[in-house]
Amino acid sequence: MTAIRGLTFLLPVCLTLFFVDLNGLDLWSSHEARAAQNAQRMLDDRDWLLPRLYDGQPDFQKPPAFYWLVAGIGSCRNDTVDRWAVRLPSAIAALATVLMVWLRLVRHGRPLAGLIAGLILATSVHFTALARTGRIDMPLTATVTAAILMLSTTGPRFIATLGAGFALAGAILLKGPIGVVLALGVVSLTLIARRIRGERLEIRMILPPLGAMLLGSLIALPWFHEVNERTSGEFMRIFFWHHNVERALGNAPSLATHPWWYYLPRFGVDFLPWTPMLLAAMYLTVRG
Repeated sequence: MTAIRGLTFLLPVCLTLFFVDLNGLDLWSSHEARAAQNAQRMLDDRDWLLPRLYDGQPDFQKPPAFYWLVAGIGSCRNDTVDRWAVRLPSAIAALATVLMVWLRLVRHGRPLAGLIAGLILATSVHFTALARTGRIDMPLTATVTAAILMLSTTGPRFIATLGAGFALAGAILLKGPIGVVLALGVVSLTLIARRIRGERLEIRMILPPLGAMLLGSLIALPWFHEVNERTSGEFMRIFFWHHNVERALGNAPSLATHPWWYYLPRFGVDFLPWTPMLLAAMYLTVRG
């Protein structure tokens, strides 16, 4: 199978799953309602620094990058944030993520594997659902995927590090430090696996992830500093401490928290209908 033939099959599937009737449902969830309010206030007040709800209350739950995306689309629609504006960033990010996975395998000479991987990803129930929902998760997935793929490239390391740094900056401005944790966690596990296989780890393998993390942090830092100054330190206390540290430790009863093992069975549900195939593949791999 050629890459072009695979793309002509993969692209219509993604466009159908992610974009058809994207504005069919009202903005009923709290995530979509918050995104719509914050973005519309940015357009109304011309203040894109600090997200605010309709009642004027500052929103410290997340950084502003997703609201910037929604407001940017709304600005092209007569400064009106509607269902399309709220959900389109997620749909575009989902399409970009699938195409990044497909392209990586195509560039490694495996167009059929790229098509299969893209189809499995696009048709997993949770991925499809998030692609059609106006919330931060799918743009975060796209930026983290981009950073991981660039840091694992065999091309020029400076360009890859630069691209990964900008991707991590986007992840940080979407959801904070978890963006860096997710990307560098995967890269670190890859390096550990290579070391277990007997490969020698060299400093040139470690410098790109560290450089990308530093660059991404430096790009995102000015916004965090400015908004923390404007709020007299309130943003730091609520966002970093309450929504990150306390939530991670399970000490925030007002927020949804789960035990460490929760995401294993949850992944099994979210990955349907492909979970049985994954379990079979894992069994065959272990069996040798």
